[in-house]
Amino acid sequence: MSGMTRVTKRPAQYANPLHMKKSLAYLVGGVALLLVLSVCVLYARGQKTVQQPGPLSAYQQLEKKWEDAFDRSPDGAYGEFMKEANPLSYDEAHKLAHVIGGILYKKFGMQGIQKCTQDFAYGCYHGFAGAALSARGLSGTNDLRDACNGAGDSMIAFGCIHGIGHGILAYLGNEKLSQALEACASVNNGQTIGGCYGGVFMEYNYNTMQSADGIKLRPFDASAANEPCATEVPEKFRGACYYELPSWWKASLGEKDVSTKDQYRVVGGLCAVITDSALRDTCFRGIGNTIGPGSGYESATMRDWCSVMPTAPDRDACLHEALQHLLQSDAGKAQLRALCTSGQISYGNLCGAR
Repeated sequence: MSGMTRVTKRPAQYANPLHMKKSLAYLVGGVALLLVLSVCVLYARGQKTVQQPGPLSAYQQLEKKWEDAFDRSPDGAYGEFMKEANPLSYDEAHKLAHVIGGILYKKFGMQGIQKCTQDFAYGCYHGFAGAALSARGLSGTNDLRDACNGAGDSMIAFGCIHGIGHGILAYLGNEKLSQALEACASVNNGQTIGGCYGGVFMEYNYNTMQSADGIKLRPFDASAANEPCATEVPEKFRGACYYELPSWWKASLGEKDVSTKDQYRVVGGLCAVITDSALRDTCFRGIGNTIGPGSGYESATMRDWCSVMPTAPDRDACLHEALQHLLQSDAGKAQLRALCTSGQISYGNLCGAR
């Protein structure tokens, strides 16, 4: 070994200092990249968490206002609602009553129905029943029917059952119209018009529970004005369907620069082209059913608006149906007594109910 230079080997990790520095740089860079990515992910999650909801629609604001009112005063809020609704138009008051009924179910469950009254065309019962069915599905139908039957007399019960129809269709969806009508058969107490069926068709035409705006009218097509009644629903439900059509026609055709009386003249013309005599008569009764509350429960206005129907039998069917709404209140019954006593009307079911 003499004459040879001795070489001492370094450990492998010290073999190349430059390589070591590069490795360390890569490691530090990788850690930094992971930290940056982690911060970005956490920031994104934080942004998602704190993202503000969109503005409430006018209908949702109305709901929140009255939800807060019932939170503040569970026993007094209904009285506040009555005071606010009394000066409103029929449409506005009925819509507000729907909102109140829905809130009563959310706040108090099935017991909330005891707070509803028949004011504003039973709107509270309609909203209550609709909200209950939307929440519980068809399994809650029988319980709700029993609650309606226990809410008051037969007239109040039938008005309440109308709300079940709203809830059934809101739960199933408009594309299942016939199924919703079949589901009503067990709760409609043998009636073929109105009640649960009326609620189904009203929900179909107005979408009162399926729109964030509270009401979203079904689009009107003049070439298919009689649908779904003419061909799309089973024959046994066509009378119930035609009874509800005039309300939708009026809402769809109404123009601000046309008088209400002239609007009903147009609606009467749509009923007049129905060829089946029984369904035609039902349609004119449906006009009366719309005019009754729409008149502000004033018999003189009912007579005036029904006067534009095409024939004497049409006018009679319209007025007779409109006057039925006066049975809902003592003031209305007083009007009926005056009409019967003076001989202006002689309908047995109305004059006999004095």
